Amino acid sequence: MIRPGLTVGMMLYEEGETIEGVLEALKPVADRFILGLDRKSDDCTAKIARKYAHDFFEFDFQNNFSRARNQVLMRCETEWFFQVDGHEFLSRESLDCIEEAKHLGRKQAAMIDIGLYLWDDWEPILLYYVPRLFRADFDIRYTRAIHNTLTCVQGHDHFLSLPKFTDPGIVLDHKQPVSRHGKRAAQRREISVPGIQKQAEEKDDSYDWYNLGVMQTYQEDVTGAINSFETALTVCERNDARYQIKLHLAGLYKHIGAREKAKELLSTATINDPSRCEHLVELGAIYEEDGRDDEALVFYGLATHFLIPTSQMTLHIPYYTHFPLARMMKSMAERGI
Repeated sequence: MIRPGLTVGMMLYEEGETIEGVLEALKPVADRFILGLDRKSDDCTAKIARKYAHDFFEFDFQNNFSRARNQVLMRCETEWFFQVDGHEFLSRESLDCIEEAKHLGRKQAAMIDIGLYLWDDWEPILLYYVPRLFRADFDIRYTRAIHNTLTCVQGHDHFLSLPKFTDPGIVLDHKQPVSRHGKRAAQRREISVPGIQKQAEEKDDSYDWYNLGVMQTYQEDVTGAINSFETALTVCERNDARYQIKLHLAGLYKHIGAREKAKELLSTATINDPSRCEHLVELGAIYEEDGRDDEALVFYGLATHFLIPTSQMTLHIPYYTHFPLARMMKSMAERGI
């Protein structure tokens, strides 16, 4: 029986450094906490989580992130479910927005995209808009062993037809301790490239080909990454995703010396999403490296006028703040302007 309210659900692993602060920030909006703990976790996470949880349980990870998340989700008995990690901090300004979101009608929103900032040591460097807040009674489930995403029991076409709402006022700061990041990364490596490649080949999905290219880039498999990103581009229909893929491809082509190919990709990137400026900064960098400062300054100057857009893909925040301005000022100083 689904009842009114909001459940915060977490899949926990080695969160002892951060979990109490995260839960305290969520208490004003959470009617229930469902906290599932990976049995391999051997720090103080369990002791802290038990103090807050309305439903606490342990699970075996089994190299599948979606399976673990679904174990948490399927215990939800409230109308709304909010998926949070044990190192993601809710801003105080988000509380009122969440309360408003909880009162949206069923025809207004089955899920809500919120802002997720990934932090470096002292500043946010990446921004995602992700559907972390959704109605538990719409048969929504997680899929994919890694880089898990949402779909519906009735099928993905049904999931895409559900009403979605974006609330940029709801923000989570993803601040993962270095010690914990290393342990989770080791788990991911066990299922990383082979797992994503299997998913990509089975689904022929641009999301999986894209993630495979990212993993191959990290492993310095440049040829494999280029092939994966090119495949992703051929099957991808989302404009913001195509933009992201072209950025990665351009960087790889530049790395192997195919600079004209890189410029061609960057020059066409804006056709698909004219609200983003990363391609302008990268074009400026190529022209600057080629000693063509006048063209470089044009691209840097254009980029400084952009504001951070709302997007479902990764945004490199420095491109929209100090980075293009710093590049432009550096180039101008070198020319004595």
